[in-house]
Amino acid sequence: MSCLLFTSCVSHKKYAQLEADLRDCKSKYKKLDMPNLDGKLSEEDCAQLQSLYKLQVKTNEQQHVYNIKLEKELDYLIAEYNALIDHSDNQLENHIYNRQDLERQIREKEKNYNYAADSYNYSSNGDLQAREAQLHELEMRLYNKEINLKEFETYLKQKERDLENLGVSIDRDFLNRYPNDVEMIRKEGKLYLSLSHQLLFQTGSSSVNSKGKSVLKRLAAILKANPNMNIVVQGHTDSSGSDSKNWDLSVQRAANVVKLLVSYGANPKSITAAGRSSYDPVLPNNSTANKSKNRRTEIIFTPKAKVDYGFLND
Repeated sequence: MSCLLFTSCVSHKKYAQLEADLRDCKSKYKKLDMPNLDGKLSEEDCAQLQSLYKLQVKTNEQQHVYNIKLEKELDYLIAEYNALIDHSDNQLENHIYNRQDLERQIREKEKNYNYAADSYNYSSNGDLQAREAQLHELEMRLYNKEINLKEFETYLKQKERDLENLGVSIDRDFLNRYPNDVEMIRKEGKLYLSLSHQLLFQTGSSSVNSKGKSVLKRLAAILKANPNMNIVVQGHTDSSGSDSKNWDLSVQRAANVVKLLVSYGANPKSITAAGRSSYDPVLPNNSTANKSKNRRTEIIFTPKAKVDYGFLND
């Protein structure tokens, strides 16, 4: 908004002083002795009248100049006001046009967006359905895996109970009876029962002696009471003699033990015979005592798996 400053040839203060002088002269004029006007005026009166007349003329001139100045300034203000009105009208018209143009652009962008969204939905609908099917399949696999995992945990707990019960039976019937010829350990989820060679065989022989048959009969009874076990019978020798003889002796001893266990009622489908010769010693074959320790029959008990382990790799 512009600010207008008004100026004039005569200041308000000076103009007010002139008016005061004029009023003073008029007052003096009225005090003149009017009857004397018919006669001769004094020089003083004439001087006052002349001064009054000059003052009146000067005041009228200044008033006229001041009025002309005011008229010009009024015309200027009117012109400024009209220009301001015109400028405001133009700005309003521009604002309305800009707003309409912006609204038009917004509508156009909304139209383009809706078209792009429809195109995307149409093109990706098939992919979305395929992904939903894959997600459903993965959820089902995860659900089945959770079920299998629970079954596997149940199996592990049962496996521990089966091994514990088997160990208790062996400990009661063997370790207490043959403390120097029987050893039992648990490792890697299996139970290992080691029988010395002198408990079952004569030196260099693969035939089970009478004491050994009594031991195996007791063991077969334990196996029948614990049918959830897979059994591997391993024959072991020391390093004395030839490899060929030791292989044959270890295999024959394991096979004869298996035959007797089956004859005493053990399940043949659950028993396997294996010979290890001298290649799996428990102690170095560097002394007579160590070699005697290595000549043994080892029976390995593994709980039968009732669940499929494959889901762990899925």
